[in-house]
Amino acid sequence: MEKNFYNDFQFDFSQLHEISGDDKMFLNDLLSEIMIQSKTVFKHLIKHYEEGNIQSVACDSHKFKSTIVLFGKNKLLEIINQIELDARIQKKEDLNELIIKGQQLTSSLVRQIQSVLEKEKRS
Repeated sequence: MEKNFYNDFQFDFSQLHEISGDDKMFLNDLLSEIMIQSKTVFKHLIKHYEEGNIQSVACDSHKFKSTIVLFGKNKLLEIINQIELDARIQKKEDLNELIIKGQQLTSSLVRQIQSVLEKEKRS
């Protein structure tokens, strides 16, 4: 198993807190949906890449950007942008490495979301 170099990367949840206001149920629902999407998007990107369906890599990464932008400008957003760009111009050489990096960052995001959801549950 590869070492995840992004374990300590911290995402900014402030925009999500602004969007949800004091509505903890809305925040929990939003975070749960983001977590579900985050867990599946890279499975799809890997599958599309392995099948040589680079256009679907571009489309799925583009869709995921609208979710990741909720965490402000961050490393995952940069990687997703690069995946989309490389896929759109059919630059396949770096795609696999970018997808792996994005998957690692997404795993970190999911753990952070789980932590926030646990804190919200206790409060």
